[in-house]
Amino acid sequence: MEATQASDVFSVDSDDLGETVSLVVVRGSVSLAETRALEGAVLESVLRGRRAVILDLRRVTRVGAGLLGGILRIRRGLTGVDGKLALVVDGPPIDALVEASVLGALVSVATTPEEALACVADGSARWNG
Repeated sequence: MEATQASDVFSVDSDDLGETVSLVVVRGSVSLAETRALEGAVLESVLRGRRAVILDLRRVTRVGAGLLGGILRIRRGLTGVDGKLALVVDGPPIDALVEASVLGALVSVATTPEEALACVADGSARWNG
């Protein structure tokens, strides 16, 4: 039981991949408050000059209210600065969110960060993973 609870603990980390791309890794259960933290992490990346963002959602364990709207707001914000967004999805619960919504039609969806980088990179980004 404790292992399940530990995996639901929310965290968000970002790492710059070159001069234009940021990788944002999300873990645990994501509800409205956590979605706001995710949006803040992306905003910080944009303020550092990153115009392309890869959201690695493979470690998200639960999806609550707000995540879909948050991803759409992130996409709209990046589009406003001529940026790009790609999602890394590999299983539940995020794949169900992509399939049940318009996300797949609006953003690039990949199964690995490397694939996502290929979708958003302008040549100056590199995979360090």
